[in-house]
Amino acid sequence: MNKTFPADLKDRKVNISQKAVDWPRNGKEKRKVFLNNFSAAGGNTALLLEDGPAYEAPTATDPRGTVPVTVTARSISALKRNIANLQKYVSENPSTTLTSMSYTLTARRIQHNYRVSFPLDQINKFSDALQAQVKESYSPVPNAPTRVAFCFTGQGSQYTGLGQKLYNDLKSFRDDIDQLDHLARVQGLPSFLEIVQGADVQTLSPVKVQLGMACIQVALARMWAAWGITPAAVIGHSLGEYAALHVAGVISASDMVLLVGRRAELLVRDCTPHTHGMLAVKGGAEAIRNTLGNKMTEIACINGPEETVLCGSGDVVGAANETLAAKGFKATKLNVPFAFHSAQVDPILEQFKKIAASVTYNKPAVPVLSPLEGDIIREAGKINPEYLARHARETVKFWTALTAGQKEKVFDEKTAWLEVGAHPVCSGMVKASIGATTTAPSLRRGEDAWKTISNSMCTLFTAGVNFNFDEFHKEFNDAQEMYTLPTYSFDNKKYWLDYHNDWTLRKGEPAQTKEVIVEKPVASASAPAVEMPAKRLSTSCQRVIAENFSGNNGSVTVQSSLADPKLYPVVCGHMVNNAALCPSSLYADMALTISDYIWKQMRPGTETPGYNVCNMEVPKPLIAQIPQPAEGQHIQLEANADLDSGIVKLNFRSVMPDGQKLQDHAHCIVRLEDKAAWEDEWSRYNYMVQAQMELLQHKTLNGGAHKVQRGMAYKLFKALVNYDEKYRAMAEVVLASGQTEASAMLDFPTKPEDGDFYCPPYHIDGSCHISGFIVNASDLLDSEQNVYVSHGWGAMKFSRPLTAGMKLRNYVRMQPQPNNVSKGDVYIMEGDQIVAVCEGIKFQQIPRRVLNTFLPPNKGSGPASAAKPAAAPVAAARPAPAAAPIKTAPAPAKAAPAPAPAAPKAAPKPKKAAAPKKPAGGLTAKVMKILAKETEVDEGELVDEAQFENLGVDSLLSLTISAVFREELDMDISSTLFTDYPTVGDMKKYFAQFDNGSSTSSSAEEEDSDEDSIPPTDAATPMDVLSTPASSVPSSAPSDAGKPDSPTRETLEDVGDVSLAKHIVAQEMGVDIAEVTDDADLAEMGMDSLMSLTILGELREKTGIDLPSTFLTTNPTMKDIDNALGMRPKPKAAPKPAAPKAAAPSSSKKTDMNEVSARLSALNNNTDISRYPNATS
Repeated sequence: MNKTFPADLKDRKVNISQKAVDWPRNGKEKRKVFLNNFSAAGGNTALLLEDGPAYEAPTATDPRGTVPVTVTARSISALKRNIANLQKYVSENPSTTLTSMSYTLTARRIQHNYRVSFPLDQINKFSDALQAQVKESYSPVPNAPTRVAFCFTGQGSQYTGLGQKLYNDLKSFRDDIDQLDHLARVQGLPSFLEIVQGADVQTLSPVKVQLGMACIQVALARMWAAWGITPAAVIGHSLGEYAALHVAGVISASDMVLLVGRRAELLVRDCTPHTHGMLAVKGGAEAIRNTLGNKMTEIACINGPEETVLCGSGDVVGAANETLAAKGFKATKLNVPFAFHSAQVDPILEQFKKIAASVTYNKPAVPVLSPLEGDIIREAGKINPEYLARHARETVKFWTALTAGQKEKVFDEKTAWLEVGAHPVCSGMVKASIGATTTAPSLRRGEDAWKTISNSMCTLFTAGVNFNFDEFHKEFNDAQEMYTLPTYSFDNKKYWLDYHNDWTLRKGEPAQTKEVIVEKPVASASAPAVEMPAKRLSTSCQRVIAENFSGNNGSVTVQSSLADPKLYPVVCGHMVNNAALCPSSLYADMALTISDYIWKQMRPGTETPGYNVCNMEVPKPLIAQIPQPAEGQHIQLEANADLDSGIVKLNFRSVMPDGQKLQDHAHCIVRLEDKAAWEDEWSRYNYMVQAQMELLQHKTLNGGAHKVQRGMAYKLFKALVNYDEKYRAMAEVVLASGQTEASAMLDFPTKPEDGDFYCPPYHIDGSCHISGFIVNASDLLDSEQNVYVSHGWGAMKFSRPLTAGMKLRNYVRMQPQPNNVSKGDVYIMEGDQIVAVCEGIKFQQIPRRVLNTFLPPNKGSGPASAAKPAAAPVAAARPAPAAAPIKTAPAPAKAAPAPAPAAPKAAPKPKKAAAPKKPAGGLTAKVMKILAKETEVDEGELVDEAQFENLGVDSLLSLTISAVFREELDMDISSTLFTDYPTVGDMKKYFAQFDNGSSTSSSAEEEDSDEDSIPPTDAATPMDVLSTPASSVPSSAPSDAGKPDSPTRETLEDVGDVSLAKHIVAQEMGVDIAEVTDDADLAEMGMDSLMSLTILGELREKTGIDLPSTFLTTNPTMKDIDNALGMRPKPKAAPKPAAPKAAAPSSSKKTDMNEVSARLSALNNNTDISRYPNATS
């Protein structure tokens, strides 16, 4: 390129290597390289590189037997991958040492918000310990580090060898102990080193023991501070308050040693050991006082609501112990030489006060929770000689101090508590006083110090406390090496555009979208606009209206009219309660058709993969209008394919003829898989399926199974779903209903003129609906009371399309699952080979009355062209593969007013336009989907504790998402939304208030609607109610209010001393009525959303009140329900023989129920209903 470049480089002593040259490193000497790049664009970059430090093997041995291990990440998926990568590393590197692994993972890695941590003592346990940490989801710790409060233990917890392990292993701890011991000796006090050198604590004087206890606590607090843990508040129990005051900065270390040592000396000099005692009692102070009466002695400590310590002379304490034991109290004598906080210490108080007067007292650097005052000390002057004298004599009000700190918000429920002392004595007191909280000890009697410390570090770390792990390992660095562990597993996304097809033509620019121009009528007589021809794929995918392929990604949108003469029978041949419900087998065929089209467009000439249709969900069933309107009903399918991941995502929606969206109906995914792998897997159990089919045939000879021909089979099916002739593929059925097991000979009665499909919906449904047939025809089911409703399938795989003329048999055995679910796999065989499988078909058992309540049978008849529909009382009990689990959560309807006296019928009002519908799945669900899409994270990562800042939501992205919210949700969104609600949980709570009550404005219009007419596809249908969570089910059940058979007070009295409501709840939940106590939470007793529908329907029917859909969430306990309904049983008065029973006025009951109904109608719809579990249907 540069013609003036010199050719005499060698003469200029410029050597350019023509081949690779070895340049080995010479020992520890570093090689240095200067790298310069002068680009053609004029850029000049230079780097000076050198070797890193040479590897040096560890020269020491780490004495710590147990160390903490941490694995962290910025997302749930990355955390799981990091764990898996570490498991693989350890299995491939068996020489890994535990302490070096801990050093590398803690001191040499950044610690993120998603955390797992555990103590470990052997490297061979590493993989199993990691595996134990794997779970479905994790909660991140807050961005702000969790605060820690220090709790210092009192006397009585000493033991031989206290602190000895740390004194021997940890130089900084040893230096602190030696310094404090020096302070004691220079002030004329004895050395206490014997206590950390393993001397028998029973042989040591009280002076040495108390000095040693206080100084070890100070050294422990300094150790934790060096590791990054400093207190947000301190509290000390009895002797422990001296160490607490030093750590809080009130007194110096020298003064603390002086006060503790001189006080102990005064006790030894002026008090006789073991003449008095202390008794720890499991019980409240008031209960103990009432029990002992005149034998009551002094109270030394009130440690909690049920933790009290008594003190006094030995005789008095002994007598109290016997009395309390006889009354069932648990009591333990403490191993202490003196009865602290009792009259025994009175002789030392004046002298001790004089000693304390020589000490300087400072303002606390952190709040001090004072067990003496039962209050918080923040200012200077409150701690003085008088305070310390009273501290030695008066009651320790530990519980009161903790309660005061909680009330004044010195700490909250997230604050962690670190007990600084010989043994975790106070941790239980803290939990008993302020409730569940994180506590961790520093040392534990009988346990290796490093094991206790490692356990506590892991507990605190996973609670959000940040450690300085460099300092933790600092003194043992010579024993460590840093491992080259797997790098962080980033959530990488591919943005590179691979070369594909027409790159050279368009250079990555998107293809021109093909759009169909719809012909519009013109006013003039001139020729109409010419309609561009649209590509037709099949009967179910009639027009390709848009397509775009780029690299390994593609999208295609197709639109079809239900009025098409060959598509119309597919929907109208599947009649439920005389309504033409679109079967999900049609969705499956459309998914197969468009997936096959996309593959052939993007990989022309290659072998087609297997199309696995899975995760089908139908939030809003499509109901075909009969007859079809003039403009027809149109269904649109949008498919987005990613060939890198082998997934096609599909969304089904109804649209106007011009493509304007009306309603989302269903979505699923298609996985592109290897058909040969399917067939290889199926071949391994072909023989088992074949054997079961033959066994069923054999059972027909002895009555163990029954054979039913096509006509009778579908006549039985007619009670559930009325299938058109084209769907009736089961020519002969063999069933063992007691085992919910069946097999059928398949003969598809379709003809070529019935339509061109990839796999006809008639064949998909006909080959799989044997599963619904057997669960509903089983002897195990009381079909008059219950039915099974389709709950979707896991995967649907066809190794070849099912065509008319194929000789096939199918087999299924449905297995009972928890929560009244039946589940099984349908195998379809040609000869002795499996050619298709529908895996994980599920059916949910529900009461028939629930279906009839929320999907009332229509009285109208279908058109003559439809498939001879017959009314079916069981709406959604069509066999798989029918509608998958329905998740739409429509807004609660406004509660109906109380019944009123009959009035002349008003003239019918003109029908009004329906109010805008809420997004399918509820507003909060829509918000979560938008957040997941815009932040490009999996929806599973959006746990309540996740902070948007950690999800990458900066100021620019927050504005973008807020704009999407405004557009998609049609709401006025503040620009400070993400500042006001910084976590996912906060955001959910904000939008949850809009999830309810949004249909109030349109309630009048809904009340005026014609209930007997078949709704349009975008109207709310009874099927929506059938499979929604109970938290959003409208009060659409017909009300019996005002009927002559509405219950009266006499009727309610017939059920005994409990209310009618309690009888209904007990009966529907299947529990003994005694278990339904007044304060029992029905949700915790197992009432899910489906059961709540049943109970709500029964209450409406029996009380004659149109209860709101939020009734059971607003009134979560039996007591609340009875009070709301005015059914609380009253104590029966003694009978009065002379007073005959007066008849109640006929209107009294009516008035009473009107009041109740009116009160219920006024309930606030904005109720948090997330506490109930989702229904399983």
